[in-house]
This record gives sequence, structure tokens and C-alpha cells, in this order.
Amino acid sequence: MNTFFSFQPLLKRTLWGGTDIVRLKRFNDAPFKIGESWEVSGLQGEPTLVVGGPDDGKTLAQLVREYGAAFVGRDNLAKYGTDFPLLVKLISAEQDLSVQVHPNDDMAHAMGHAYGKNEMWYVLRADEGASVVSGFRAPTSLAEFDAALADGRMQDLLNIIYTRAGDLFYIPAGRIHSISRGNFIVEIQQSSNDTFRVYDYDRHDDLGRPRELHLAEARQALNFADAACAPITYDVPANAAADVLQTPCFSVRLVAAAQPLALDLSALDSFVIFVGVGGEARLVSGDEEVEISVGKTVLLPALAQNLQVIPKTPDFKMLETFI
Repeated sequence: MNTFFSFQPLLKRTLWGGTDIVRLKRFNDAPFKIGESWEVSGLQGEPTLVVGGPDDGKTLAQLVREYGAAFVGRDNLAKYGTDFPLLVKLISAEQDLSVQVHPNDDMAHAMGHAYGKNEMWYVLRADEGASVVSGFRAPTSLAEFDAALADGRMQDLLNIIYTRAGDLFYIPAGRIHSISRGNFIVEIQQSSNDTFRVYDYDRHDDLGRPRELHLAEARQALNFADAACAPITYDVPANAAADVLQTPCFSVRLVAAAQPLALDLSALDSFVIFVGVGGEARLVSGDEEVEISVGKTVLLPALAQNLQVIPKTPDFKMLETFI
């Protein structure tokens, strides 16, 4: 089994997509703007495939079947089986995304789906005036929500936060949210594609049809008391890994390395996914190494016990996520 796994991203054409992903990954021949790049996905029907090495072309489910706990960890194998529980993506927004909400696990299970959708965002880049919606401005009733929809005042209910590079947001299932134009974001989420649109600025799709809303599902999923939500505050020492988010679904650390840094992973019993968010570095584990830079994603299996981070630039940072 490889020590490091890289995957061929799945590129998603969207109405609101931008050019960040095209430029970052040098897809100069892309015929369209790309809204999302799914970097690591085990979602049924939309898996990312391994690039390089003896497992070239395999899906995450195939890797779990072949390597079991050595790949995902003992507890993860027992809990999730061959389902890979996380999805990591890049989001490039040239226009505003819809105002939306995701279901929790219970609602997703009732729909016949494996997971709800709790997610987090790390802002790679934000234009001046870029913002996100995270929760309601104040606790809201269903009657107030319906009245705002009917009167075209939905945006008056929303908690709008202006963004800058390095901002980190947790968006639990049930929270109303959106990403505005001018944001380039890393998203880490449960392995789900269930999204209920609440409001979409009266936009139409490529065929001129009004974009579908999912108001019945949204009313069921929404947490109307979820209000005044702020970015996550964190402090990362100059050469260390710091916990920035812990949830029942996944945990996230932010690693900053201006000098060589050793990470002990022996206590995790989980695969670890690294996403570069600043500068460049080499990751070394055992006899293998891999380059990582902004927007590049690398998976380290649970069998790996340690990692050496050797920065090529003094501003190197990466997200580290695991279960």
C-alpha cells in the first residue's frame, strides 16, 4: 500500500463558478468556469480515482475493501464499512451561491441516504466585499421565515459576515448559509450531496428555467434558532499543528511550518487528509514523500504513524482532517 494517495479531481460546472480552480490547477483548456473541484470523494456514483502508484485508478471504496483498517482505521471501518465518510472540495464563486440548508443525519437516513451534511469552510482568498451567510441574524420563527419569502425579504433575515483569507467557518446541518461572489474556499464535509435551496435571487438555469427551490425540505431541515454565528477564532503557533475544529463527524487541525516539523499521528487511528492552504512543502513518511502546495490534497492512510513536514517556503500552511 502507498504511504501517500492523490486523486484525480472531479470538476463541477456551475452557474456561479469562477476561474480560481482553472488557474490553480492550470486547466487552461477547460471549456467552462468551474464552481467546484471534488478533491477526495467516495460519494456513490461520483468517486475520485487514485492517481499513480500500484493503486492507480482505484476508488476509495476499493481501497477500503482491499486494505481495511490499515487504510481508514479500526473504528472507522467498524462504523462506516466501505463507505468513505468525508468529501473534500474546492469552491470558486464568481457569483453568489444560493441560500441553502443541509439535512442532519436523522433526516438523511429518513431519505434513504447514509449521511447528513455538516461542513466547514476555510477561506483561501476573498475579494474586497466578499461575504458569507452563516445562520440567521436573530432567532426566527417559521411564520417570519415564510413571510420573508413571500415578501422578497429573505436577505433581511440573514447573518452576513465579510470574509478574508484565513477565515474558518463551521456550518452544521440545519444552519442556513451561503457563499457570496469573490470567495475561494476549501470545504470539508460529510459525504453527502443533499442541498435544499431556500432562495436563489430569481435566477434561471442554462435552459432559461427558474432554478428549483426545495422549500418543504428546507423547512424541515432548518434550525430557526441558529443565529448570530461567527467565524471560528484560532491561534496557530509559528511551527506547530493546532486544533481548530472538533465535531462528531470530523476534526480539523491547522499546521503552520516555517521550519521542518514532525507530526505524531500514532494516536489517531484514522486516515488523514491534508490540504495545502499556503506556501509549499514536502511531506515525508517512511520511505515516501510528496509535494504539497495551495489547493493540493493528499491522503495518508491510518497505518502511517508519523509525518515530517519540510517547508519549501516559510509561509507554508495546511489543513489536516481526520475522524
